[in-house]
Amino acid sequence: MKHLSTAEIREAYLRFFEDKGNKRMPSSSLIPDDPSMLLTSAGMVQFKPYFLQQKHLPEPYVGAATVQKCVRTNDIEIIGTTGRHLSFFEMLGNFSFGAYFKKEMCAWAYEFSTQDLGLDPDRLYYTVFEDDDETIGIWESLGIEPHRISRLGEKDNFWNAGPTGPCGPCSELYYDQGPEFGCGSENCGPGCDCDRYLEYWNLVFTQYDRQEDGSLVELPKKNIDTGMGLERIAAILQQVQSNYETDVLRSLIAVGERLSGKSYKAQAGSSAPGVDPATPAPAPGTAGTPGARGVDPAAPAPAPGAPAAVAPVPATSDDDLCLRIIADHARSVTFMIADGILPANEGRGYVLRRLLRRAIMKANMIGIEGAFLGNYVDEVVRLMGGVYPELTGNHELILRVVLSEEERFGATLRQGKAYLEAALRDFEGASLGGTQTFTLHDTYGFPIEVTEEIAAARGITVDREGFARLMEEQRTRARAHAKDADKAWSTYGGVMSDILREKGATDFLGYKRPSSEATVIALVCEGERVESLSVGQSGEVVCDQSPFYAEKGGQVGDTGTMCAPGLRLVVTDTQEPEKGLVSHTVTVEEGKLALGDTLQLAIDAPRRERISRNHTATHILHWALREVLGEHVKQAGSLVAPNRLRFDFTHFEALTADQIASVERLANEKIMENYKVRAYETSLAAAREAGVVALFGEKYGDYVRVLDIEGFSQELCGGTHVTATGEIGFVKVVSEASVGANLRRIEAVSSFDALAYLNRIEAELKEAASGLKVPLFEVAERAAANARALKERGAAQRQSKQVDAEESIAPLLEAMTDVGYPLVIAKVGLCDAGGLRNRWDMLRTRMASPGACVLAAEHEGAPLLLAAAAPEAVDAGFDAVAVIKAVSSHIQGGGGGKPTMAQAGGRRLEGIDAALQAARGLFV
Repeated sequence: MKHLSTAEIREAYLRFFEDKGNKRMPSSSLIPDDPSMLLTSAGMVQFKPYFLQQKHLPEPYVGAATVQKCVRTNDIEIIGTTGRHLSFFEMLGNFSFGAYFKKEMCAWAYEFSTQDLGLDPDRLYYTVFEDDDETIGIWESLGIEPHRISRLGEKDNFWNAGPTGPCGPCSELYYDQGPEFGCGSENCGPGCDCDRYLEYWNLVFTQYDRQEDGSLVELPKKNIDTGMGLERIAAILQQVQSNYETDVLRSLIAVGERLSGKSYKAQAGSSAPGVDPATPAPAPGTAGTPGARGVDPAAPAPAPGAPAAVAPVPATSDDDLCLRIIADHARSVTFMIADGILPANEGRGYVLRRLLRRAIMKANMIGIEGAFLGNYVDEVVRLMGGVYPELTGNHELILRVVLSEEERFGATLRQGKAYLEAALRDFEGASLGGTQTFTLHDTYGFPIEVTEEIAAARGITVDREGFARLMEEQRTRARAHAKDADKAWSTYGGVMSDILREKGATDFLGYKRPSSEATVIALVCEGERVESLSVGQSGEVVCDQSPFYAEKGGQVGDTGTMCAPGLRLVVTDTQEPEKGLVSHTVTVEEGKLALGDTLQLAIDAPRRERISRNHTATHILHWALREVLGEHVKQAGSLVAPNRLRFDFTHFEALTADQIASVERLANEKIMENYKVRAYETSLAAAREAGVVALFGEKYGDYVRVLDIEGFSQELCGGTHVTATGEIGFVKVVSEASVGANLRRIEAVSSFDALAYLNRIEAELKEAASGLKVPLFEVAERAAANARALKERGAAQRQSKQVDAEESIAPLLEAMTDVGYPLVIAKVGLCDAGGLRNRWDMLRTRMASPGACVLAAEHEGAPLLLAAAAPEAVDAGFDAVAVIKAVSSHIQGGGGGKPTMAQAGGRRLEGIDAALQAARGLFV
């Protein structure tokens, strides 16, 4: 057996299959092209178009070979508890789309295993589908003894894409680790749930098309789809017991050792490797899934089965567990951010945030405090940046994102942990209530899974049902205000759906002309279909064709007119209630409109031109933002109106003034250089092949519209645009703000609206300059100087008041009497309630022993009273509330407070002396 590093295995695999005529291809992004998928979790994902014969490899390649980066978190709770489960893993895979099949694949698998990897042929075993005599014959022709080949059923060794469609048998390669890893059963063999026989490579032979009746029809082109977990084969060749002892992950664990001062104590065999029957299995035979019985594709083998191997121990220490989880999650986080994923509360962003927060929680448990993930990021980039250049290119970005998330979560973590600790300390029973878990989620940002982990460490379960009920109640409250609107829309939507089914889609003419003739094919008023609309009535008009653009993709709908002899309608909005159906919201100003009428439709052309300028400007701003901030910037929403544009995008912090200025400068350079703008239709596959930007979650048809701004910006877009960037004039960003975690928004104006915006700023500046009596460009300097002067004057006034207050204390102390404690009853002149309290504070510090006071003052022509005392004076009988109640009638006022301090205001200023005299009478 050869001892190879992870990097050496990766290169050996690619080089081997490259020598066999396969094209070496890079890993695809963790963000799959397929909008139905959240994350790339298998090697075959990028090759779907090839399997479907939509794309073809160039001559003379017979297939493709990759090492695909993958993320899978459906078993996140198990990660670290065994030696094989990982959230991030690399999948070695080779694929054929009809050029080679079983004979070549089996021979190459045997050759690579025994010669390039140096695995002992006597330790290799093979499983095949029970009816696949062809594959058994191929293995035997390679010299494999029959007793090393096992037949397994459809559950284990047959891959299906679904109940019908492409499918085929699998053949799996196993490594025998030795009897000390076995269950001791005489029936133990490949496919057994014990750890002796470790599957390390899965070969899928897609050769059939399953019919509705269950019959199998041979495919005209038979495919190969294989997967071998890089971490798994590395563990075998490096003769270690788990993924976490392989070179890459062990280096990451060392980072945790250094930061925490803990030692990773796992010994060889510390993690019970092998097949875990409790692990949820991916679809059998899926590329990148070496197992069909719950084997984690990321899971490398335990030790290679040398006679002296140590039998596995099914546990690991708490410290080891934390070190493993942090190492694994940090690698996942680094790769996800490098591919443009940012923390969020839904979708793949939520997966990232959960991994980040789980790593932070585990670090906290072993004494790592403050920001620490940057250390792991640096190590991942050092170890893997040479193979994955996106790590190196986005190194700084990754560091900033993880730091931002650590700071964001760190504050709530301390508060949330205190809340949870209190809840668990006072807890009685077996399950933590849904109310507490909901509070942790809603107030402190604790994912329910994190709460479950902390509670589980104390043997306490969490009331999932109660939590789910409270979450649903919250959603119900959020939806309640829209209930009536939803009901109305349901009725309206049904009407529009009927129109589309009966009449077909509207032919949109607005890309090429602003007006056209059209026939009315449907009328809707108050949600019901009608035969006509009369003067003064409003409703919706559907025509067979229209130049009006319906609101979608962020662009607002057109307005305009519909006319015929004796008939005029004003179009106030255009919508698309069903895909392809254009509905015009109208008000009849003259005449009567009926079904079948022929109308002349005309959009408000100047308004459309303003919208088009803003829409093209959003594309240019998107490009400029990516140039300034990085490739992680993705569109997350937009509004394109005639007078402004709004653009939401992914980013982790506020833009600086310099960054905004750079975005504006780049955008306006492209505008003023007057690049041509071209829109064209092409197939979705061709657009993606050309690298055209598409939005995740958007559903596209087979053919799409591409907006190409002379090569520097290419995006899928169905909106209306200018023909050259110079038509925009210029663009001005007017605001930048946060609209959610890692989500920013810029608002901007262009063309005449940008000019109007600058004219308004100039007018305001001129008015300020006139008032300040300074030149136009000295307004800021003078305003700052005035602000400083006001601040200094305010400070001087406060200082003067303090001096006056201190000077007034000496006479008060002279009036002090002893009633068992020092007591001052006096009038202090002019001051507010705060001034009275300030004087009490100064009196208290100058009294020889704890005492009390009754003070009076005039403020803005009204009397004020204050009674206050130290706690010792209260204990001796002074009650500030009682004093105020007894004397406040003299000033025709009232008040209240506590025994240590009470105050009152009144209307009778001349009653102050009587009030103070009454106070003195209370202490005679």
